[in-house]
Amino acid sequence: RVLEQRVTAILDKLLIRPSLASLPPVEEGGLLHYLRVLSVAYDKTEELAKELQSIGCGDLDIEGLTESIYVSHKDEYTEFEHASLRQLYQSKMAELRAEAKQQSESTGSIGRAKGASLNTSPQQLISVTVVTEFVRWNEEAISRCTLLFSQPTTVAANVRSIFACLLDQVSQYLTVGLDGARESLNEAAAMRDRYVIGTSVSRRVAA
Repeated sequence: RVLEQRVTAILDKLLIRPSLASLPPVEEGGLLHYLRVLSVAYDKTEELAKELQSIGCGDLDIEGLTESIYVSHKDEYTEFEHASLRQLYQSKMAELRAEAKQQSESTGSIGRAKGASLNTSPQQLISVTVVTEFVRWNEEAISRCTLLFSQPTTVAANVRSIFACLLDQVSQYLTVGLDGARESLNEAAAMRDRYVIGTSVSRRVAA
């Protein structure tokens, strides 16, 4: 009774499930805030359930009651975790674009003349630090998954789908960075050709 009434009342106030159609902004914690609150609340509820069980609850299925309290959140957990990882990735890439634009404007590079983009500063994109951040997000997501679920098949399926998100993020990140590096090399080659042609013409005119 205590578990059902008090925990449910607290969750109704603290654990407000956001809409996937209108994600909370990253500046306010994004979907990650909801997922972190969910995992902490679930962990604390399990601790309370174990304490009540040690006291003795007769035939009451404490474990089943705990699961029933969180069933609606766990049913959509995978979708929220995937959406959170996508939101974090998009936010990080937007941050990199802003950094590339700022660097381009401050140095007066070719990127400023053409409109700064990710491709104007590939050296900022392909970074072990950035990939490590992707891995850290993934590890945190997997730790939540193993906390919320106990069935091996469910855990395995969720972990596999979360890890697939990491592979997709790294693939996209490297593709964008390598494409940017290729375009920069092409621009450098074009500039060299123009310089060579200009020098050749100048010499002929001088002759």
